[in-house]
Amino acid sequence: MGSDRGVNAWYVRQGPDVRPGRFRTRCYIGDQFPDATLHLTPEFAGDVSGAMLLWESSFDDKGHVCVQVNKDFAPNCPPLWLVSIPGRESEPRPIHNLVAFDTDHIAPDTIIDDPEFMFLKLSSEAQVAAIQWGKETGTVHQLYVHKDRRRSDVGTHLIYVASAYHQTHGWPGRLNSDGHRTSMGHEFAISLLHGQRIDKLTDLAPPMDKPE
Repeated sequence: MGSDRGVNAWYVRQGPDVRPGRFRTRCYIGDQFPDATLHLTPEFAGDVSGAMLLWESSFDDKGHVCVQVNKDFAPNCPPLWLVSIPGRESEPRPIHNLVAFDTDHIAPDTIIDDPEFMFLKLSSEAQVAAIQWGKETGTVHQLYVHKDRRRSDVGTHLIYVASAYHQTHGWPGRLNSDGHRTSMGHEFAISLLHGQRIDKLTDLAPPMDKPE
């Protein structure tokens, strides 16, 4: 997959949640381990002082997943909270969606469920970004950032939050990109740190923006 270039990112579970199948997780970058290595406990990872923390997941007192992304890797991104939306059962393969908002309705870095979002009475038109990926494959199918929020690290931040959500739930593999992308998506993908997770462009998809 992809090129040999890129920075290794690997995962260390910090401990389980009270809900089965969820794990507090940290992602580090560095050459200490191969890309996408998963350590089931901090003891397996050993001394990580030579690596950089990329993101960390935790749970608030209501059981929401919260993801803190190192600001050094998305310095211009505004505070965001997100809504978790499972894919339809009719989908041929399980998918998942995260939709990002920048209002003050929910604490930043918090991911709420779709039913909770309905009670906020907030229009989905207020979303600033969204991502969809495969739960079994980690392949990103769609990444959309509102045109007024582009060039502000929102897409980069969202990729890392989705990666954290994927690992926190113990889903297999790592987030990656196949060869099907829009031209804007391709420009974004090749700018990411993890080139080894990006397949060469093979199929140019139509733009996601609606015609004006």
